[in-house]
Amino acid sequence: MGSFPQDPSDGLVVGVLDVVGAWKAWPTLPDVLALYRCYPDPARRETGAVTDLDGTNASARATWIVLFGHPEKQRARPDVVKGLRRALESVTGTAFADPESLDAYLKRPEVAALVAGKKPPTKRR
Repeated sequence: MGSFPQDPSDGLVVGVLDVVGAWKAWPTLPDVLALYRCYPDPARRETGAVTDLDGTNASARATWIVLFGHPEKQRARPDVVKGLRRALESVTGTAFADPESLDAYLKRPEVAALVAGKKPPTKRR
């Protein structure tokens, strides 16, 4: 899905999420999870640390800005959170209260198969 989550235009991000939902795009769910971790709540914005083992502090900062946006421009994005939750429910048929519940869901074998673009394993009788 590329870097669309970092686009400052909420309309673009929500539009892409609507397409994810309409197409039932299972392989995009790890990227959607990364976005959900940045915006777990309509009123908050989360970030994390980035380490660039092969580079310098400047390259680590540049990588961090690519992932989380410029520190001076961070903001809550309630429309993105609504679009995110709508897309997740459309793809999975499940509402997720937080990123951790989505992460646990994605680790289930039958879901991991769908995310990988394969048929889910069937139960043998």
